[in-house]
Amino acid sequence: EHLRDQLLCNQIYVRSGSGWKVDDVGVAQISSDLTLAGGEGRCSGRLAVRSVVWVRLRAGSASAVVMCAHISGGRFEDQYFVQQLAHERNAQVERCLEVFQGMRRQDDVGILVGDFNACEEYEAGGAMQSYFNFGIASAPGVQADAERAGWTRAEELEEHFKAYMVAPFRALRKRGWTFAYGKEVGVTSAFGHLIDHVALSAPITVERSEVRYLTNQRVGGAPPDTDIVITDHNAVVVELLI
Repeated sequence: EHLRDQLLCNQIYVRSGSGWKVDDVGVAQISSDLTLAGGEGRCSGRLAVRSVVWVRLRAGSASAVVMCAHISGGRFEDQYFVQQLAHERNAQVERCLEVFQGMRRQDDVGILVGDFNACEEYEAGGAMQSYFNFGIASAPGVQADAERAGWTRAEELEEHFKAYMVAPFRALRKRGWTFAYGKEVGVTSAFGHLIDHVALSAPITVERSEVRYLTNQRVGGAPPDTDIVITDHNAVVVELLI
């Protein structure tokens, strides 16, 4: 709690020997100062601070602003989703885009990468619906929040959860941003979800995108993908032609 006023953030590394040179760097808070109500086994307190870190890179006449963020969500904060967190997830992406618009130069390409804590598509029988049914729908805290909100039908609760999960993607699509890859690339979390994404401000040729395995799946009984687990996410290598 004593570190709350300090902006903890993701990191961006530039490969040694790269032709891209760093022009500028910065960080900005993107989360709101929300207080989450606990109860039913949940803690009460302020929403964890989220931020976007950015770097402007230049190689010859090409220029790009790369931003990295971790959007609110995940299996702990999802338990509070009824408490206006769909709006919050949308707002965090909007703030990332405002940071880009505030600094962009005429030829800058915007690239937003990070953990969105969701897949873009909420599909019947898919990973996110399975997660809703298994870990969200019957959670005592979620049920208590839904009752206070007047969401009495199970279908209504799921519709609100769907809106909460896909909010960041809708915010980006609304602004004309696209994604470098979709579900064809595979999964990036240890729980079978594609939650790490690369969004692009302009049409850019994607030369390739592929998963590099840094973890194994914890559900479904799948065989190991790697002998050395160093995190609970896989990496995605994306090659862009700018």
